[in-house]
Amino acid sequence: EAARAVLIASANKNIDGAHIPAPWEDSHDGFGSANFYRADDILGYDSLGDYATASLSCNTEMPYVITMPLTQSYLTRVVLAYDIDPNYYNYANKPNIDLDITIYDPNGNSVASSTSWDSTVEAASFYPTMSGNYKLSITRYSCDPTYSFTWMSAAWSQG
Repeated sequence: EAARAVLIASANKNIDGAHIPAPWEDSHDGFGSANFYRADDILGYDSLGDYATASLSCNTEMPYVITMPLTQSYLTRVVLAYDIDPNYYNYANKPNIDLDITIYDPNGNSVASSTSWDSTVEAASFYPTMSGNYKLSITRYSCDPTYSFTWMSAAWSQG
């Protein structure tokens, strides 16, 4: 899941030629083309990107919070990717666990969110209005305890 989150967070080229950002995801080419230089920066703990991984279950205390040091005025993409159990009875239609993200600025104000219900990827883009420690808050909307264990990874990239 780390590879998926990092590749999506690094994608900054819209293949069909439309201007990126806003919204960075479109119906023609998804999140865009991966930028491997940017992905390498994220994996190398560059100052304009990073990632975190964890295992979660239906019993994990929520919200699960990750601190992201961000720089003001840089376009920022935050991505959460997680896996699901392929043995889940409704695997083809809906994940057995639904995680959502909200990003909070250093003052605690919500600045971006993603709340899909039928995907194992959440992604949000925004321009930080101040530099500092932003909080990525991961919340569990639903979880089937029969198939509850999941790996997740969050990645973020600026610029």
